Amino acid sequence: SSYGGRFELTLIPNHESSMSPMEAWCNESQERYVLGISVDKIDDFQVICERERCPWAVIGETILDRHLLVNDNRSNNLSVNIPLSLLFGKTPKTLNDVRHYISEKSKLNLKNIKVTDAFVIG
Repeated sequence: SSYGGRFELTLIPNHESSMSPMEAWCNESQERYVLGISVDKIDDFQVICERERCPWAVIGETILDRHLLVNDNRSNNLSVNIPLSLLFGKTPKTLNDVRHYISEKSKLNLKNIKVTDAFVIG
């Protein structure tokens, strides 16, 4: 793909204002998920989030350049400015060798089992 992204750190909902730009961008304990949503679907997404009481924010946009740009308006700093090729490198092609096997199952024979043998009492 030939897309990249531009993000603004100050738009990320964060109750800890003392975090550095790196901490705000990389902190796993914040348990954030990032979704790409078409601009014309943001209102629909907002309705779902409000219904589910799920905080959300638009923090950036896709750009027509294979670049990752992360800005921090608090410090007027472009914290991340790297080509995506540096981030992802030349990833190897994935080869999936998938085979489907049909196992033969014998029919379940309950003919010689008594009800009392089927339960463990105790």
